[in-house]
Amino acid sequence: MKVLLAFLLNSITNFVIGLMVAKYLGPEEYGRFAIAFAVTAVVQTALFDWLRLSATRFYSLRVRDSQPVVRASLDMSFVGVTLTLALVTALFALFGPRLDFEGELIVLALVTAVVNGLFDYSTALVRARFQDALFGRLVLGKNLLSLLLTGGGAWLFHSAAVAMAGAIVSLLGTVIARAHP
Repeated sequence: MKVLLAFLLNSITNFVIGLMVAKYLGPEEYGRFAIAFAVTAVVQTALFDWLRLSATRFYSLRVRDSQPVVRASLDMSFVGVTLTLALVTALFALFGPRLDFEGELIVLALVTAVVNGLFDYSTALVRARFQDALFGRLVLGKNLLSLLLTGGGAWLFHSAAVAMAGAIVSLLGTVIARAHP
């Protein structure tokens, strides 16, 4: 029940953050933000969602103690996918066609996808061990940071890039806080 409540509150908070960002960025800048966030969603789903699902399916307290190779394999898979994405991005930047979109926002979108993938993976590991209270605190922390940094960045700077950077910092800050309780 706690996990369901955390998911519900996460959805509501994301909706509120979306409204804040739309209001403070204005139509043109919000359009750029929306395109960048769509890139984030596609890349994160295509490259990292399987890792979240694998962690939920194959990791548990028993596996943690008896088969540490499972966690190591999942961790190395995340690193491998991230490095491959960085290589493909660099190759595209060097040899690919020029896009009629700011490179800065594309890079921020790709970094957001990686960090969101890391956040989802981290929370999946917590859920797989049935640590509902910790899961709730992680989601709450991410949402509070995101309200402050993503919504606040849009309000103060009226910039899609700053709002995306706020999303990155809120996700990464939560993962770092979880790693060092």
